[in-house]
Amino acid sequence: MRTQTLKRYLVYSLLAASLMLPAASAQAQRRRAQPIEVAIPAVKSPCPKPFPLTITATTANVVSADFLPGYLNPPPPVVGFNSPVSNRKFLHTFQWKRPGRCCEITRAVLTVKMKSNQVGHKPPTSDAGNDGIVILHMGSVVLPYSQLVYSAPAPLLNSFPTPAYPFPVGQPSTKQWTITGTALSNMNQFQRLSIYVQDDTTVLSATLQIWGCCLSTPKGTTTDQTLPTDSPN
Repeated sequence: MRTQTLKRYLVYSLLAASLMLPAASAQAQRRRAQPIEVAIPAVKSPCPKPFPLTITATTANVVSADFLPGYLNPPPPVVGFNSPVSNRKFLHTFQWKRPGRCCEITRAVLTVKMKSNQVGHKPPTSDAGNDGIVILHMGSVVLPYSQLVYSAPAPLLNSFPTPAYPFPVGQPSTKQWTITGTALSNMNQFQRLSIYVQDDTTVLSATLQIWGCCLSTPKGTTTDQTLPTDSPN
């Protein structure tokens, strides 16, 4: 009896094994047929048409849309570069053409060199000590680019780090701002940047450096240009 039971067990085991072999073989074939996924590292493609652009302001150029009437109308009068007279406003708009098709500015640096036409005392005061420099767009200050001319180079509204007060006539000051955020977006959309300097300070020079990328360049143009600020748009 025990022998017959053992025989039946062996027969059933062999039968079950024979039935499982095709299923296992089919699963193996399906696994081999499936594609093997391999992670491919992302490769950053370089800009097809990079461009540097340096705009050195030489003559007065004002886009009135960026300045409220109070900035444009006397008193005090508006002056250009290297004016030795106090109580005068300085306004200027940098303008440029896109050097190609589908262009975007990725970096910009504004450098403005100035000196005082009056002595300066610690603000609040009515002399050169309280003079400010700002970036304007459509009549509004574009923060954080609003600062005292003779303060430390942090672009913060109403910040009062010094030179030593009082300072003499001819006190130099250089502001160099890296343009980001809303100001950079405005540059990309409108191809201009406007600045305002108060009124007991003369502006010696102003330079805007731009770096960007275009998808293509029109025939007959280059990607390395220097344009005057009064070039037509």
